[in-house]
Amino acid sequence: MSKQLVSIIIPAYNREKQVKDAIVSVLNQEHREIEIILVDDGSNDNTLKVMEQYTCNCSNVNIISQKNQGALKARLAGLNVAQGDFIVFLDSDDTINSRFISGLLEAQAKNDADIAVARIHQHFKIGPFKTMLIYRKYPKHFDMHDRKDVLPFMWVGNCAKLFKRDAVNMVDYGFVANEDLAINYFNYVKYHNIAASNHSIYHIRPSSNSLAQNYIRQNLTYIQNTILPLENELKLFKENGYYKMFYDEIEAIFIHNILERIDNIKTNNTVNHVQKKDLITLLIEYLNFHFPNWLNNKYYKSNFINGSISEIYFALSTKKQVKEYYSILRNDAEETIKAFSRVLQKENKG
Repeated sequence: MSKQLVSIIIPAYNREKQVKDAIVSVLNQEHREIEIILVDDGSNDNTLKVMEQYTCNCSNVNIISQKNQGALKARLAGLNVAQGDFIVFLDSDDTINSRFISGLLEAQAKNDADIAVARIHQHFKIGPFKTMLIYRKYPKHFDMHDRKDVLPFMWVGNCAKLFKRDAVNMVDYGFVANEDLAINYFNYVKYHNIAASNHSIYHIRPSSNSLAQNYIRQNLTYIQNTILPLENELKLFKENGYYKMFYDEIEAIFIHNILERIDNIKTNNTVNHVQKKDLITLLIEYLNFHFPNWLNNKYYKSNFINGSISEIYFALSTKKQVKEYYSILRNDAEETIKAFSRVLQKENKG
């Protein structure tokens, strides 16, 4: 068993009911060489008090309390004080199984990987029913430059991973949400030596007031939280010479995220049919602007439509809309954002 120290950073904002389970799941790890860094991001409930319960009896638990600045800044605050050889990020409403750390360390050690990734179990509650989506397995070890086909299917979040300390590349671009989307696909390419453990399980649990719910899925005025991170990701690939090498994969990433957003619009009950049609058309035009031949993307044709990825989100439910609203492209990405605002403002004033 590795004796290397692992720093586990848990940012939390108003998670008094969930953060205890996250902390306990870390304390129950088979691998004992850990430090737990809890970052209270200006909560106005009892989150900080719940955290403080664990500092009395656990010498390896540290707390940072700061004014509310968002999840990214909370993670960075934890990273600044972390002493570990490896870094793990855990969201405060999620949990990890007891072999999470040990399994990732074992996988990492075999090939001195920069990043080790876990298997994800995502829990849902639909009315009175509970269900779970188990995400696909990754190869046990791969070089992303040799296995480009894996890139579009990688989990984009900072969680469910173990990083070598010098492979943590987090930049604050000033986005309200989706900061992970802005850089992490590029990070997979930059730190391309990757391992995976199917013994390490990360449990994503449902939360009614998450950033993803409030700023991406439900509030259509925040469409820029999808487009701007994608624009940033594209810029990173181009500036670092990876754009041509990963063109098909970047195109697939854009398809995945834009069609996911289309699915959010379809199910949103705050706009009418005319608005939905206009908004969906704009997103397809945006996709056309960057990738005019995206309908022929090999990943979209072989994976997105037939269900191996769409089981997660969207493909079959958006196929009809893609055909119905497919039209000419606009001038640039910025125009798409402005047009979104005009559509929403026109309807709201009416």
